[in-house]
Amino acid sequence: MEEDLLFRLNAVERLANASKLERFLSRPVSYGFAMVFNKAVYPLTRKGILRKAGTFFGCPMQMLLPAGTDIFLAGGKTHRSEVRLARYMIRTLRPGGAFIDIGAHFGYFSLLASRVMHKGTVWSVEASPANFAILSANIGHVDTIRSVHKAVSDSNEPVAFYEMPVIYSEYNTTEPGQFEQETWFQQLKPEKHLIESTTLDQLVDALDTPDVMIKIDVEGAEARVIRGGQQYLNSHSPVVVMEYLAPRRNNRHHREALQLLTGMHYRAHFIDAEGDLKACPDPDAYLEAEQIDSDNIVFVKTTAAAV
Repeated sequence: MEEDLLFRLNAVERLANASKLERFLSRPVSYGFAMVFNKAVYPLTRKGILRKAGTFFGCPMQMLLPAGTDIFLAGGKTHRSEVRLARYMIRTLRPGGAFIDIGAHFGYFSLLASRVMHKGTVWSVEASPANFAILSANIGHVDTIRSVHKAVSDSNEPVAFYEMPVIYSEYNTTEPGQFEQETWFQQLKPEKHLIESTTLDQLVDALDTPDVMIKIDVEGAEARVIRGGQQYLNSHSPVVVMEYLAPRRNNRHHREALQLLTGMHYRAHFIDAEGDLKACPDPDAYLEAEQIDSDNIVFVKTTAAAV
């Protein structure tokens, strides 16, 4: 199954890198619909539209356009970092393991993990009320996925959560200040919610497997997530995958999370094009050298400190 999934993921990547004409010819009806909606309808209505599409790994998904356009057209998330993360997950996750998806959005990586791990356990955690409704519809038929509608933080206190319009829904956050210099944010009025919270330590309390991968995509709450999981992260050796922003994107919270993880003997790696890990001692310098705004950085506990 691994080779088949990798083959299908390669097709997603090829389509993502193809010309507009090639993408249109691959799925003319879907491509035409998405472009008309995204370019003409959404700018007028400011309301997303719910659509369903297949994924390269065989699980159908609902998504709101324009936010889920890449999945709708290509059958997978197409940003370089997301393709490489999917490839790494396919090559790394094993049956019986656990995948903790903190910031699950519509559930793409949760569904992929459940497909790869078979009888493994997936925690799919999403704070956004709008995204959680779609997430629940996507994962409701999968017995191995448990959904959690909470923010992950460093305490159980309710947190203010800011929900963006659908086109920017992947930027939903508890830390809106990080976007104050962004032109797109200055034109918005995010919807504020008071959301229940939990900690990473509490989420993983019942886990009984050493084979754990934790994905963190929380738009500025990274340090809170790590602080709330220090007991588990110190005493166990999960793989931690964290979206990490470049310094020019105000990555203070990411650097704080990096320092916390480094202090617990985790070392940073980037994922190469083949899905292999390469040492990344300075994520800031790596992102600047690659001239990219963000990437999924993988933290692995050093052998000497591993339990």
